[in-house]
Amino acid sequence: MSKAIRMAMAAALLSLTATACGGGYDRADTIDELVDEGGGAIDRDQATCIVDKLEADIGEDRLGSNDDPTAEEEQIIIDATFECVLGE
Repeated sequence: MSKAIRMAMAAALLSLTATACGGGYDRADTIDELVDEGGGAIDRDQATCIVDKLEADIGEDRLGSNDDPTAEEEQIIIDATFECVLGE
């Protein structure tokens, strides 16, 4: 797995965890965090793709909860990141 992909996945997990710790979900902020925390590994279109998939597969209410992602949700994040960054 390339360093860029690892950074993208870490950014997605970090962003979602930070969102959960903040006690709210804001789509634009989450996209911005993915781009900023991705260290150049995620562009705005890829971040938007990831957020679209997370909203569809996890739901906005859950994204805004105070709980850490479950193992299943972490896998959804990883799958969305791979699909959106690699186009698979």
